[in-house]
Amino acid sequence: MNYSSNFFFLCLTISTHVVSCIPIGRIRQSSVLVENKLYFFGSDNDGHKTDNIYLEVIPSSLDINQPKWTDLTQNAQTPSRSPFASACLGGANRDIIFLLGHLDPNNSVTNYTIVYALNTTSQIWSNIHVNGSLPLSRQQFQAVGEFKAATSVVVNDIFIFVSLNLNWIKGPALNASPARVDFSATLLNIGLILYLGSTNASDNSNYNIHAIPAYNTNTNDWMYMPIVSDFIPASRNGHSAVLSPDGFVIVYGGNGINTCVFEALVVLDTNVSPYKWYNKSIIGTNIPSRLVYHTASMIGSHMILVLW
Repeated sequence: MNYSSNFFFLCLTISTHVVSCIPIGRIRQSSVLVENKLYFFGSDNDGHKTDNIYLEVIPSSLDINQPKWTDLTQNAQTPSRSPFASACLGGANRDIIFLLGHLDPNNSVTNYTIVYALNTTSQIWSNIHVNGSLPLSRQQFQAVGEFKAATSVVVNDIFIFVSLNLNWIKGPALNASPARVDFSATLLNIGLILYLGSTNASDNSNYNIHAIPAYNTNTNDWMYMPIVSDFIPASRNGHSAVLSPDGFVIVYGGNGINTCVFEALVVLDTNVSPYKWYNKSIIGTNIPSRLVYHTASMIGSHMILVLW
């Protein structure tokens, strides 16, 4: 597959000044796609931790030089500060955004993970009550999925949030693997969630991205995916990963050991067994810098990076 002709980057560089309808720079935001709107919540930079904005992302009409932003913060700001939170789509009509965070509406750290819900039709937030086995409060984790959001956490366990009946289910822990932070979680079409990279919470070293633990949402168990490749990507954390329509996991940026990673773009082919890594060069205009703690979304055949 020729990525230079089939995948290209729409680099939406956010202005560093407050300009009408253009959000300022941010870091460690969360994002989720709802139809043709890409929502973003919060930031780890002061003054913008309760932001609620979205970007129109219709590929046929998206102008990367003049992106169409809408700011909902004045009428629908997030119920608490939301850096390090994770967001996913759910509900019977797939129109509810669930924001999973570690802060209550008073911005105090909670004992258990709080779930906030945004109705994207009415633009009204609610602090919902969730039954089941409540996960401990956490940050720097990833939620993936739609009707079910499987969430791997720093305490080396997995929880499943069933958005149809607002219930938490505790899944099995990944045995013999230390706690992880700042990893990526990518849901494949066959029901596997691939966990790439991260920092080892015990000693702050980076995990080898070549060793890929996977959670099987169909059988509720873990495995390590076999990899055969002449190329092994550098270890990293704080990167992004998205799944292309034809089964390639595209990984961008991240922190290496004391520096940003050398390979800005690497690709994992999940159509072959064992999986295989490739190092891909980036060509064309609007080439982004090497990024950390950014967000990436797959819109059709476009990978969209939103950066600080």
